[in-house]
Amino acid sequence: ARADIGEIVSAAKESGVFVGLSTSGVGLAGRIDALGGLDLAFASLDGPPEIHNLNRGKADFASAANAVKLFRARGKPVFTTTVLNRNNLGAIDFILDFARQHGTLANFVFCNYHLDPDEKSHLPRPDDLGDTLLSREEIQGAIATLARHKQAGAPVGSSSSYLDYMKSWPDYGVSYLEAPHSGVDCSAGRFYAYLFPDGTLYPCGDLYWRQKGRSALTLGLATAFDTLEPIPCHSCRTACYVEQNLVFGLNARAGMNWLGMKLKGYW
Repeated sequence: ARADIGEIVSAAKESGVFVGLSTSGVGLAGRIDALGGLDLAFASLDGPPEIHNLNRGKADFASAANAVKLFRARGKPVFTTTVLNRNNLGAIDFILDFARQHGTLANFVFCNYHLDPDEKSHLPRPDDLGDTLLSREEIQGAIATLARHKQAGAPVGSSSSYLDYMKSWPDYGVSYLEAPHSGVDCSAGRFYAYLFPDGTLYPCGDLYWRQKGRSALTLGLATAFDTLEPIPCHSCRTACYVEQNLVFGLNARAGMNWLGMKLKGYW
């Protein structure tokens, strides 16, 4: 969507930044040569064509699959990211077969929502999701399936520690907890933060509608980071944050998971 995406990637690389990109694949074919500096790409893939297209609409399966092929043809590591819901719960085997075929890792997250009284949430609401939301039993079953595949050596990127964490999550209708869950404390605002395109810094991406943030343009990045508001929650079930917090919390299994994937050449 950005005509200057290549310039952004190049500028970040010149500053010594490890650069990743998440994409649906739509419009990527004509822009792929501008992304030569990327270190890692993530392609959204929700299952075979009929299921992926049902979930993603205009972000069609052909675009997602082509994104994987384009990145792999250029020697770029790429992961697929699958949002599990009732539509694609039976597509796990297909997604893992696709990952094996293309030499990628498959990460899995669970369809999420949050009830916000001020209606500022960017996350979908139960009414928007209809009957696609998974029950507790379905989520637990999917976690057991992924853990079994991972144990058998399938290219499941999600760490076993993340799967265990999700298995023990007390209420899947709640996205955030005020206290650490399963011994995994949130490191947002201490070891990492999220910088948005307008220059505002937040402890994590999910707080942009819950806090005012700090202007890195006005204050400078260091001061903005040092004066971030305390986080209102200490546990969430957003996969990328959980994996980050596991690594920053020196969780041995999570660290070995990603180090092992690195040694195997997946990224």
